[in-house]
Amino acid sequence: MLTIQESLTDLYKWTKKWSTELNLSKCKTIFIGKNRQHIGYSVLKPDGELILEEKIEEKDLGVYITSDLKWNRQCSTAATKANRILGQIRASFSFLDKETLRLLYAGLVRTQLEYAVSTWNP
Repeated sequence: MLTIQESLTDLYKWTKKWSTELNLSKCKTIFIGKNRQHIGYSVLKPDGELILEEKIEEKDLGVYITSDLKWNRQCSTAATKANRILGQIRASFSFLDKETLRLLYAGLVRTQLEYAVSTWNP
């Protein structure tokens, strides 16, 4: 079974073989769990070794992932966005009937709250 470091090395060799490139400035590591030993991972480039940046949390595809796998940041960010949009709707449309307000809420506010909900509350 390959280690993560060996897999990273193989991935880098594969990209060179197929004339593609990794954007190594966007490659980061995150350690999941409490008792994990923090090992610095690197990619061996022809011009020298590059140590990948270690992060405690990372945002990917609009979803915050933290090393302790708690979803507080994701939930608070979604609630903040939804409240901001709801405030804009109220300020812009002061004379709305209930049906129009329901449509705006369902289309703009609720989508913010439900985005990627299956990742943090399956």
